Amino acid sequence: MLIRSEDIVDGIDAAEKRIRRQKLRSLGYHHHVLYEVVRSGSEGSRSSSEIHEQYEEIVDDVYQSRDQTGVSRRRRRDILDKLEEYHLIEATGQNRWRRYQVCDLSVEAPVDIDVGRLLAST
Repeated sequence: MLIRSEDIVDGIDAAEKRIRRQKLRSLGYHHHVLYEVVRSGSEGSRSSSEIHEQYEEIVDDVYQSRDQTGVSRRRRRDILDKLEEYHLIEATGQNRWRRYQVCDLSVEAPVDIDVGRLLAST
């Protein structure tokens, strides 16, 4: 059997996607919520101010049936840093011009949160 370079590239892509899914699954609910907020943006990208605004709009609905409550703005920044550390999102820019983008749009958080629908209903 001949292994082509395309097969190797496809294998690497599939492995990276699987690793991202596993990393995301290993994180908590707050991480999943923020990941989905970023992912629901245009082309999987949002500015830091958009993330905080969107989160504030959906927080009551998202945590309604959970024992947990939403997290503070400071804690959200820590969570975004962790998502970046895990190579689930990438950040560019500084301070209020910081922008986050998911590394792979096809990787979804293992939670049933439709951020787009929630935002449309607010």
